[in-house]
Amino acid sequence: MPLDVGETFSVFRIVRPLSSGRAGDVYLAQHPRRPGPDALKVLSKERSADPERRARFCREADVAATLWHPSIARVHGRGEHDGQLWISMDFVDGVDLAGLLEQRYPNGLPREQVFRTVLAVAGALDYAHKHGLPHCDVRPANIIVADVEGDAEPRVVLADLGIARDMPAVDKPGYAAPEQLMGEDVDGRADQYALACTAYHLLTGTQLFAHPNPAVVVSRHVNSKPPALADTRPELADLDPALAKALAKSPADRFLSCGAFAHALADETPVPALTLVPTPGAPVPTTGFRWPEKPGWVPVAAMAAVGVIAGVGMWQLWPSADAAASEQSSSAPSTATASAANAAATPAPGGPVFDGLYRLDYDNLAASLNGNPWPAAGNQIASYWWAFRSTCKPSGCVATSTRMDSSNHAVPFIEGGGMTAVFRFVNDSWQGDPARGSLPCEAPNVMQAQAMDTALALTPQPDGALAGVQTTTIQSNECGLQGAVITVPVRATWLEGVPPGSPIADPAAVPDPLPPAPQLPVPVGPPVLAPPPPPADPMLPPPPAPPVPAPPPIGTIMPNPIPDVAPPS
Repeated sequence: MPLDVGETFSVFRIVRPLSSGRAGDVYLAQHPRRPGPDALKVLSKERSADPERRARFCREADVAATLWHPSIARVHGRGEHDGQLWISMDFVDGVDLAGLLEQRYPNGLPREQVFRTVLAVAGALDYAHKHGLPHCDVRPANIIVADVEGDAEPRVVLADLGIARDMPAVDKPGYAAPEQLMGEDVDGRADQYALACTAYHLLTGTQLFAHPNPAVVVSRHVNSKPPALADTRPELADLDPALAKALAKSPADRFLSCGAFAHALADETPVPALTLVPTPGAPVPTTGFRWPEKPGWVPVAAMAAVGVIAGVGMWQLWPSADAAASEQSSSAPSTATASAANAAATPAPGGPVFDGLYRLDYDNLAASLNGNPWPAAGNQIASYWWAFRSTCKPSGCVATSTRMDSSNHAVPFIEGGGMTAVFRFVNDSWQGDPARGSLPCEAPNVMQAQAMDTALALTPQPDGALAGVQTTTIQSNECGLQGAVITVPVRATWLEGVPPGSPIADPAAVPDPLPPAPQLPVPVGPPVLAPPPPPADPMLPPPPAPPVPAPPPIGTIMPNPIPDVAPPS
């Protein structure tokens, strides 16, 4: 029985229905502890009561809740209420591609838009496959183009990850791979086949193997050779080789990944570079800013909560109390504004641009300790929002940034006095100024802090994002980790222009780095030898042996009290 508007289901208040189907109903719903609405999918009582479906639903929903990718609708949590399973995820305000084809592009989308869409979805699928989660229902109706403001490139989002396998493939065969229709085990290559079917539909406006009888559709997917684009759309004939390989009947004959297919499809014809960072035109900041007078502030490199094993204890990186205190005192507003005009912070023509509001996603699942895979770092993506401005000077290009509040990205993050960072464009990447910080360690009878250096480097990518690595090096041995090197992959995704009033320092005012100190000549002369030790007195006992170093302390540090990303509900 459908839920009514205003009704409470579990902890959610139903705002309005979104869609309905055999598997269940989807509602726009409000969670009491989240600022924006969720998409709430409620499974039917019949499917909720099936033991096999229940187990698969819970298992895959839990995996999906650990994923965080710009092109995946994030899963917040799942549960059961009155005998019905439910799952909540991001509500993406936009239009699905099935509706877009029907309403605006009945003969197919422009090929450049198809390439961009397929590349975005392929990236999301490969990311999910890396975490062991195939989608199993890739089709235009499950791909949403989010509404955006201004001239920004629309965000492409893949929906229903982690819940799509509840419906048998024969019930929706239009985009299903042959092995899926035959009830065989499937992996990411089945999603590649479905993505190729989706690409065919987006390019032509016609579903592959379209027929009113589902049995005929199933038979053609299993037995028939896919029609060539050259037969009906000669201008798209150059795309046939990539589609034919991705639509191979045997998974072994397809591309190794969805991304490989997407790039092969897009590379058949050169596509203009996709730039997601428009020339900024944000208003002049109204809040003053003063540069820190001592290195107590914490840069972007201290954003992510990264778990590190010391013995069997887990600790996390975050600003130390001293750093937070000095940051608070040094980031107080001054009477001078950050910039007299935005023009002062506009990169020179032809120079690199690092302007706007970005979400930085730290992939803790791919973290490493001393070059080795490191599962102890966690299996979640930690995300933070930062606003950047950049400019190019004769000495090089510089970007300044301020961390923004995670709930309201239009205002700065203020806990501990806020956070700022400086980046310099060196060797084709934006490299954050390294910063020395302290990392407390707690163990029985041990209350010390070890020194660490952190730095972040981000390289512009063809899709307009930036990707790189945060590197943390432990410099002292209070916790038994001196010399340890921790790396975490980071991806920065442009969201919009700089929020008005963001207190970002004028990048043109950043002082140039000091030149390296000159190397002084080493005097040449005879070596100076230390005097030999006096002979041991045979009447005295031998000196005591040096103490054996204690093993690394085992303990934990309290987690960040203000996480940017709440754990799944």
